[in-house]
Amino acid sequence: MLFVPLPFVVSLLLMIVIVRMFWQRGEAMTFEQRLFLLLVCAYALQSVLIGIRWGYEIRTILLAQAMLATFNAALAWVCFSSLASDGPPRLGQIAWHLLPPLMVGVMMFAWRDAVGTAITLFFLGYGFALLWLARRGPNALVASRLDGVLRSYRSLKFTGWALIASALSDVAIGFDQMRNGGAYSGAIVAAGNVLALLILGTAASIASFDASTDSGAGGRSAFAARARSDGRRR
Repeated sequence: MLFVPLPFVVSLLLMIVIVRMFWQRGEAMTFEQRLFLLLVCAYALQSVLIGIRWGYEIRTILLAQAMLATFNAALAWVCFSSLASDGPPRLGQIAWHLLPPLMVGVMMFAWRDAVGTAITLFFLGYGFALLWLARRGPNALVASRLDGVLRSYRSLKFTGWALIASALSDVAIGFDQMRNGGAYSGAIVAAGNVLALLILGTAASIASFDASTDSGAGGRSAFAARARSDGRRR
């Protein structure tokens, strides 16, 4: 009987989310919505790699898995921070966040023993950065629609906490491999990372749907002015 790892099922569910995003937006997607679409696609690919690694014990994809995991954390920050900007992020601003996955890729060859620690620190860093962004409140998400800003804000907070939880699960996996030879690592991945990917993908799609369809500076400025006005009235 063919064995289908649980992460493959999660990837299938995320693909349904991706198709739904295409179906509802299509060519009318704004830049922010395309970023979130890329993020969900990356989550789906990461789930496939997890299934290959832990379902079939294939270790040759460890480099891609490590780099993609770090890339996803960085991309999550780029996506949500773009909702808090008065204009689309510049290419230079995005390019800086390619450094963490590239650093992890180099470390896989030069200092492999430190890769797990580096990924954990990157996840914690981006997780706390998202929570720091969330402290500004829903009105900071000037690129979200007024009727969807609270959903985007909740997705922002959840993503921040999920990245921190993923970092802690990586610590648990490392501890299990040291103490028990990895006897429980597969269960930790199934219960933690795989479920987190599914919920993260859902959160990203919600934030994408609630992103403003007016990607111009004028639409953002109007939203920002209204948010500041609401803040003064409070």
